[in-house]
Amino acid sequence: MSTEDAFNFIRISPLLATAGQPSEDQFRDAQTAGYAVVVDLAPDGLETSLPGEAELLRGLGMEY
Repeated sequence: MSTEDAFNFIRISPLLATAGQPSEDQFRDAQTAGYAVVVDLAPDGLETSLPGEAELLRGLGMEY
């Protein structure tokens, strides 16, 4: 699944986009596509949150 398949994905510019909660594979695709920073607006512990999201992103070399 690509980043562009994330819920409500909207590309604002080549390196800026917004979307609902991406999956782990979509985050990996985002990193490959050149995205470098993730701003998470959802409160911690939300049932739709991705467990270990911060660790995943740090492991991908992305800023969280």
